[in-house]
Amino acid sequence: MWIFLEIIITLITIPFFIKADDWCWRTCLIYIGCCILFTPLVGIPVFLFAFSR
Repeated sequence: MWIFLEIIITLITIPFFIKADDWCWRTCLIYIGCCILFTPLVGIPVFLFAFSR
């Protein structure tokens, strides 16, 4: 049940954290992977740190 909640939260937050110029399959899959691997609370900051450079 928790995995479904993670997926729903991840899919809802994708447009808010991925920039328009980075919108591609690779970026979306990395974002989803970070959120599923670490939970969205930790995955979002990890993703933002990784793509901030």
